[in-house]
Amino acid sequence: MKGLFLALLLVNLIVLAWTQWHAPAKPQVSAATVSVPTLQLAQEPAKADEQAPAPEAPAATPQPSATPQRSPGQPESAAPSDQSAGLINNVARCISLGPFRDLAEASQASSTMRGSGYSPRTRLAQGDVWAGLWVYLADLPSRAEAQRAMSVLKQKGVADAYIMPAADQTNVISLGIFSEPQRAQRRAEEVRALGFTPSVADRTRKDTVYWIDIDLKPTDAMVNPSDIPGESGRIVRLQVLACPQTPGATG
Repeated sequence: MKGLFLALLLVNLIVLAWTQWHAPAKPQVSAATVSVPTLQLAQEPAKADEQAPAPEAPAATPQPSATPQRSPGQPESAAPSDQSAGLINNVARCISLGPFRDLAEASQASSTMRGSGYSPRTRLAQGDVWAGLWVYLADLPSRAEAQRAMSVLKQKGVADAYIMPAADQTNVISLGIFSEPQRAQRRAEEVRALGFTPSVADRTRKDTVYWIDIDLKPTDAMVNPSDIPGESGRIVRLQVLACPQTPGATG
């Protein structure tokens, strides 16, 4: 029995030695292939191959609307009107256009105003009437010099020249009053060619005149006197004034 036990022990040792010598080596485990999470301090930056997923973009904050919100029960405010912004004021106005020297001129202007949507009223008044452009010689040194100038003018064909009879204009020579600027300019050049120095000025006279009263609505623009047509080539001097307190309309 002892011999049998030793024989079996010997066989086991031989088998163990053979398996140790001829058995394949176990594979070595690499640390790189083992997916083991590494510890990382809060101050330590993450490695390039361990990038964290990009954080989601924050939801867009809603922008306040340009239109103000109304609270319940609050009335909606009306937008400002461009037309009302351009008004001088928001009250009715009455203006007087004139003066016109005769009824024909006033009637023509009234027709123009009616065509523009107005309701003009014509009234009579006393005032200065523009007579025309006055061409004259002033500052003559003496009465004798004025008379000598009159002789030259008459000889050269200026037949309507005369010495002013007013006490403060004893040495002033009138060379004509013209309603057309071209004629006034032509007379001035004619007298200047004779060696004199003429002057040109507006001339008015006291007379009965005509005015047109017009009621303007708050939305009406101011009337422009230059929009009133006159006789072709004739100068018209018009003004726009406030209506009198109690205008006397003639229709």
